Amino acid sequence: MKEAGTVHWTSPNTRASNSSGFTGLPGCKRDDQGVFSSVFGNYGFWWPSTSFDPDYAGVRVLNYNNVLMCTF
Repeated sequence: MKEAGTVHWTSPNTRASNSSGFTGLPGCKRDDQGVFSSVFGNYGFWWPSTSFDPDYAGVRVLNYNNVLMCTF
């Protein structure tokens, strides 16, 4: 799911191969006060277009030192 290499992702960018063709790139996150946090290159955040719960979107996160996509 992640772009391979460390041009955009922080090293070690564990087992990134982009085998899915998604080419996930990192970004920063923004809190409810509008403040950006997180070091650029560490995480990529995505939200689904639909949700099982209308009060909870369920963010998807890619991480520079983890192989799996996490769901919160």
